[in-house]
Amino acid sequence: MKTCNRKALEWLFPHHNDPAYQSLGDLEELIAGFVATGTTAPFKQRLQRAIARISEALVELADDGGSAQREGLLFKALVDCRKAGNGVTFLYRARVLPHETRVRAFDLLSDIVQELINRVHALRGLPRPMPLARPTFADDIGAARSQAADSAPQVADRKPPGEPLDS
Repeated sequence: MKTCNRKALEWLFPHHNDPAYQSLGDLEELIAGFVATGTTAPFKQRLQRAIARISEALVELADDGGSAQREGLLFKALVDCRKAGNGVTFLYRARVLPHETRVRAFDLLSDIVQELINRVHALRGLPRPMPLARPTFADDIGAARSQAADSAPQVADRKPPGEPLDS
């Protein structure tokens, strides 16, 4: 059995050590097992095509290239992250993906987007931006509000919303 020099592998495949590439691999593993059929199949196909395009961009970004070329790749990858997020959203709404998977997928996409934005800033010589806020979903907010309302003490003389306060 031959042994391979680890340095040679890093030199040939530098994208393997890229945190964005690793998060993208985690996203693909998360999504790959779900079966979309009928009307939801195109959304899964688009999602996986977006993941494939992001991976291609990350492989190309691992090479040394001009900053204009690198910036263009970064912006294309950011657009593909949006497309991937769109696919996750519609697969969730079609009940192909459970809530936990949607949240994890958007966490991974947020990690990738943050890394890509950091790279754009580095190319432009700008300071590192503040970390992005994590996505908050409307159904999560509604659930949190209803839980808070259920746990809030009831006040007997509180008027329902919409009635004038001074009547």
